[in-house]
Amino acid sequence: MTLIRLTDRPDSKRMYDKRFREWNVFKNADRDERARAVRHAQGSPSSTGPCSNGDKFSQEDLRRTIRCARTIQQGVKRAPAPSSPISLTGSENVACPSPGRTTRGGISISDLIRAGDPPERPTTPQPTAPENCPRSPPSVSDVCCDTPISSSESSDEHMQGQDESAAPSAPASPDPSLAIYRARLQDLAMSPPPSIAPDSQTRTMGVITLKLRQYYDWQLENIPEGVLPDDYLGHRSSAESTRYWSTIKDAIYLVKISAGSTSDYDHRPDRRAWPAFAEAGRLAADAMTTHPFEFLRNLLSTLSPVNTSARPELRGILLQFLSSEARSSLSTNHPITQICQELQGDENCQEISQRSLQCMLDIFNSRLGRSRAITVKLLDSLATLLRRSGEFHAGLEIIKELLVSSRPVFGADSDQVRAVESELAHFYMLTEDCDSALGHCMSVVTRPGAPGPHDSEPVFHKDGISAHAMEDIAEIHQRRGDMEQCITWLERASSIALIVWGPKAVATGHLIDKMTSLQRRFGSDLLKSATLWEAAVV
Repeated sequence: MTLIRLTDRPDSKRMYDKRFREWNVFKNADRDERARAVRHAQGSPSSTGPCSNGDKFSQEDLRRTIRCARTIQQGVKRAPAPSSPISLTGSENVACPSPGRTTRGGISISDLIRAGDPPERPTTPQPTAPENCPRSPPSVSDVCCDTPISSSESSDEHMQGQDESAAPSAPASPDPSLAIYRARLQDLAMSPPPSIAPDSQTRTMGVITLKLRQYYDWQLENIPEGVLPDDYLGHRSSAESTRYWSTIKDAIYLVKISAGSTSDYDHRPDRRAWPAFAEAGRLAADAMTTHPFEFLRNLLSTLSPVNTSARPELRGILLQFLSSEARSSLSTNHPITQICQELQGDENCQEISQRSLQCMLDIFNSRLGRSRAITVKLLDSLATLLRRSGEFHAGLEIIKELLVSSRPVFGADSDQVRAVESELAHFYMLTEDCDSALGHCMSVVTRPGAPGPHDSEPVFHKDGISAHAMEDIAEIHQRRGDMEQCITWLERASSIALIVWGPKAVATGHLIDKMTSLQRRFGSDLLKSATLWEAAVV
């Protein structure tokens, strides 16, 4: 059977564009994400959660974030001396956006960051704590944004004193409305003040912000002597952390592309996802203790409401489990435990995840003077979050600036730059700019300057970044109707996946499922090949 090649027809580009729009075939975008991107391109407000009012990523946010990206190339500023405790007084313009910010997304920055925070107690690091992840962080107040409630006696005295000293002498014939007003004040003064529950989203953001500052202040004060903080927190890798979050990301992706599928369970992509979630659970405790920076970054980005919108209840299950694991492995009052708990009550407010990542970015840039590996990872996560939530142009500007800043520092062939460029390709795929997306994907997978004849086949990277980019290349060829090239690139990706991730990995199984499905549909001569591939992941 000859493979179907829509590109053989002169009007193929218009045809495949039209067909794939009709079929809703898009890479890395579920229906909600696609709709958000379309609404944004048309100038309509995008909804990213219950707390969103349609405001876009502000220009001030964008300018601050772009400045963070540019610090990657700038000279190192003098960081605070290790012997000097880092102050967290409200007068310092550090850690998080300043209180003078305007309201956006329905939540005031002054409410989120500063206004709700109580005076902080000085923190004292514990020198006996384990090196990788301290189990007992500095003792701090657990209350961040709750409105303090005075006792009824002190409130009565205060109110009565104000009433006696401030109220003018009553006229002989008081106005009826003034009399009612005074009577109500007197009643209020004689009754204890009620407990005022703060806005749940504001309180959640305030708690997370405080815990992030406390935890990373402590981490930075306990970096081993002679080790750069950026290297210690940004470059370290943990097999448990990598495996845990890779599995969770891949499984969430399969859940997203399966949303709305009419196929039976045995043929849906997410049939591999649910066992993967369960299996990954055993790695959760090690992931949070061996690499806490990566854990918190992924907690806020991978488990953001917009990334789990296909099955919102899944996020609650994962957060509840992580909270339980954190209590057992760390402690009840550990910042990671409390952040996991607070996220369960964020009412799926997307802005909380975004603001928390921005807060982490501000913490490291203000404390370290400059960070490289940390900044790249945080900005990449933030740009991805903006893309998924419909803030397309802001995310695109950030990721393009990040790519420009990272290349001269890490090198065009580095993992950092290739990961950023792969994310940039996803932006272009979302807008169906397949030529730009393909160019960036080929840059990600191809090893530059590899030896060999000029007209020989290019030499490819053989790692996880390359495998994912090859899947994107296959998707681009599928959109163009070139199924032969689509299958070829899926075979390349699958071969790498078997080596890098192994046959049992959820991503490996998905790649081979996609490839063999196309082989069985478009080529009878490929049936034997499909059977062999399927046997590799049984």
